[in-house]
Amino acid sequence: MVVTEPRIAVDLRLLAKLRGKLGEEAHVLEDGFKDACVEAIDECAAFGYDPTAWKAMINRHGAAEAARRLVVSGSFQDGFKRLLREGRLDLTVEFAILNPKWGRLFDSSHREAAWWRLERAMRDQSSVTELT
Repeated sequence: MVVTEPRIAVDLRLLAKLRGKLGEEAHVLEDGFKDACVEAIDECAAFGYDPTAWKAMINRHGAAEAARRLVVSGSFQDGFKRLLREGRLDLTVEFAILNPKWGRLFDSSHREAAWWRLERAMRDQSSVTELT
């Protein structure tokens, strides 16, 4: 038993170090996602759209958590409808969630919801833009 105690202490130190490193990587990934969202918001200005509700959600929850909340909300938000009408689904949260670069930020339920929403929008744009 005396032999294993030092090993346990070393293993716990390594685990703590690994946890810290993974936490830092997740933070960097989330910061990158937020930067990508801000770039998309800036692109929206080119066609006169200011996604104020989305910006408020980012400020309140952080970009990744705001994206998670939006994609599983069950309804198509006004911002999604506007981007659909503009032909800019590439600027939607749904599109970003499906980008493999951000894959570790979202689980399969978020990706499935994002895919479903984009697929429905591409299949029948009029039914999506008419929904409230």
